[in-house]
Amino acid sequence: MGCRKYVDFDTYPQSNSKLDAVLARGEYHKVKPAPPISGSDHTIVHVLPVLTEKHRESQPKKKKLKPDPSKDNTDILRDALVTTDWNVFRNPRLNIDELTEVASCYINFVSDLHVPKKATPLVTLSKRIPADVDIKRLEKEKRHAIEVKDRELRNRIQRDINRRVYQKRTSVFQEVVTADSKSLWDLLRTLRSPDNDEKQPVSKEMANELKVYFGRFNDSIC
Repeated sequence: MGCRKYVDFDTYPQSNSKLDAVLARGEYHKVKPAPPISGSDHTIVHVLPVLTEKHRESQPKKKKLKPDPSKDNTDILRDALVTTDWNVFRNPRLNIDELTEVASCYINFVSDLHVPKKATPLVTLSKRIPADVDIKRLEKEKRHAIEVKDRELRNRIQRDINRRVYQKRTSVFQEVVTADSKSLWDLLRTLRSPDNDEKQPVSKEMANELKVYFGRFNDSIC
């Protein structure tokens, strides 16, 4: 028949035997056991599809959610905790572990309520370097290798891409670092967002120290 048996675990726990089977062609599925439903005495066979390399890379990357620790959100959270009537949690029937769990759940609830979460996309450094013809060509060859399911060729091309990205990144950073201080400062501004930074007062002494330190990058600065 050319079919493969996917079930490799016991589906009838009472006799430790395999009474259920899943037959399919190819390597496009995988199975795993699941708890029985209601009063059934058979283990459920959960059949799942196996993603190919092409579909796996086409999936959108999930953005990581982190709490927004801005000053306004922190002040709102502090006010909510300060105005809480903690006497409500003083229940003589609760032991120390239960009381700790209740208080922790309440604090987490208040935090989720007053401190919204924002998405922080994962920005790869390879997208910050200038466009490169060789990298684009290798990416095209990699997509073709994925389509023909040549994993060895795909891995070899990926190593070439990583090597080329590293070389390009190194050359770009070297050009910026060896240039004037203004170019270096412009690069640092693109790598991070200073919107949430609090302004720090700069004294006259600190300004003189900074001028002497950064002045060595440009002879015109005195």
